[in-house]
Amino acid sequence: KKHNYNFQHALNGGEFYIEDLHYWVDGYDINNNVVIEFYEKFHKQQEEHDLERQRRIEEHLECKFIILCEWELDNELRSIYENSKLENTKI
Repeated sequence: KKHNYNFQHALNGGEFYIEDLHYWVDGYDINNNVVIEFYEKFHKQQEEHDLERQRRIEEHLECKFIILCEWELDNELRSIYENSKLENTKI
C-alpha cells in the first residue's frame, strides 16, 4: 500500500502462477509489473536456487522483483508476521 502496489496474492485472488516457467510467486502487481516474494528462514540455505529463479522471472516478465526476508523485518512488520503465523494466515 505504501508504494501504491496492488498485489495478487494468497489472500487476494491467489498466488500468481507464471505458466511458461511453472513458478508460483507470492505476489504480483500486473499494472506495475512487480513481483514480491517473502523469504522465510529456510531460504538462507537455497540462495543459489533463489537467485536463479529470480533471474528467470525477471527476464521472462521484465519486472521489478522485491524480496522481503523474514530475518530482516523491522519490529512492526515482525509483529504482523508473527501474529499471522499464530492465526495460521498469510500476510
